[in-house]
Parts: sequence; C-alpha cells; structure tokens
Amino acid sequence: MGDLSLAKESLRALMGDEELGRELTKLDQLLSSPTLSTSLRTTPSVLSLLSEKRLREPLVFCSVVLVAQQLSGINAVFYFSSEIFHTMFGSIFIARIFSAVLGLVNVLAAIVAVAIIERVGKRTLLLVSQLGMAVCSISIIILMLVRMQILVVIAFAAFIVFYAIGLGPIPWVLLGEMFPSAWAGAASSFAVAISWLANYLVGVSFLPLVKEVGAFSFLPFVACLVFALRFTKDRLEVPAGRTVLQVGEVSVT
Repeated sequence: MGDLSLAKESLRALMGDEELGRELTKLDQLLSSPTLSTSLRTTPSVLSLLSEKRLREPLVFCSVVLVAQQLSGINAVFYFSSEIFHTMFGSIFIARIFSAVLGLVNVLAAIVAVAIIERVGKRTLLLVSQLGMAVCSISIIILMLVRMQILVVIAFAAFIVFYAIGLGPIPWVLLGEMFPSAWAGAASSFAVAISWLANYLVGVSFLPLVKEVGAFSFLPFVACLVFALRFTKDRLEVPAGRTVLQVGEVSVT
C-alpha cells in the first residue's frame, strides 16, 4: 500500500481542504457500498453487467452509439472504396491511389482529434461529427448520381474527417468514462461484441446493396446517422470538470 498521508497532502495542494474533504467523504461512501465492495473482490461478468440497473442507461447509450458508429457507412468507405473508385474511374491504379489518400486523411484527422477533443468537448464533437457525416452521405449520393467523380472523392474525404474527429474515437472514450473501473472490462467486452456484429452486417450487405440500388446504398447510413444525432443530443451530457469519483454519475440522461 502507498503512503496515505502523503497522498492526502498532495491532493490538498491541488484541491484545497474543503474540496478534498468532500471528495474523501464520497470515497468513503463508495468504499462502504456493499455493491462496490463485492465488485472489488470479484470481476463482474457481462451477465452481471446486464442485470445491474444503475449501469443500464450508460450501457444502452454506449451500445447504440457504437452500433451507429459501425452503421454510419465508414466501413463501407474503408472496405470498398477501391471497388467504388474502380467503377467510377475505370482504373484500378487510380482507385488504389485515391483509397490510399483516404487512409492518409483518416490518420491526419485522428491527430487533429487528439488535439481538440478536450478543448471543444466530447458532446459537441460527437454531434458535429454525426451531422457532418450525414451531410456528406447525402452529398455522396447526389454526386454519384450526377457522375461528378472528383467531387465524390472529396465528399468521401470529408466524410472520413468528420468520422475521425468524433464518431470514431469518442464512443470508446465515453465507454471508459461512463463505467466504474470494476465494470469497465465487462462493459468493453459487451461493446466490442456488438460493434463487431454491426461491422460484419455492413461487410456482408453493402456490395449486394450497391448492385441493387447503386448510389442509394448510402441512404441507410444517412438514416442511421440522423437517428444517432437525435439520440446523442437527447441523451448525452458531459459536464465539465468531472473527477474520477464522478465518472458514471451524470453522463446519460
């Protein structure tokens, strides 16, 4: 065990006596909770997570947003951009060049996201991301119909940028924040399972859908993004200045 008195002195220097007293009182209450004591002694399973009423709302929120992440159309772009560009330009070489460019755009946008996520705020970035991706999806449909190939590539790039700054990383960040550490493993296991299931659904259904309806294959993604936007706007709150002891208390309304 560490030096408790030294830890208190360090926290007192950072927080002040009054705030430190409040946080220590909360910590004592948490540690004396029978539910928490049990969870500290054992590793909760996914089944126990599903039966834990106080974690149900965060679990539903994270599950919906992670499914929306996979059904947003981003995997259709990443998996099948080469096929789409090959059909548009008639050259596999050009298709591969543009696909590589999209990969580079994703990397650069992810770096930007790291720099701005705390400054702008998770909720704001997530909403902007979902709205931007929906607009880009509609643009892709229209531009593919009128055969403006270069603009389609630009719309794909913008789509990836909006994904990388919000809907890509933020659901996983929220997953870590909304659950007490003892439950994080079970929550992550459940989230990864449903995320890969949605990923598989897109992987096996997108190309057959393209063959049937062409550019309109992006319409289901638009619908999913609009639903996710409304769901996030109504359900998510991320108050500023939360501490570790406050994680999971007031994230989903």
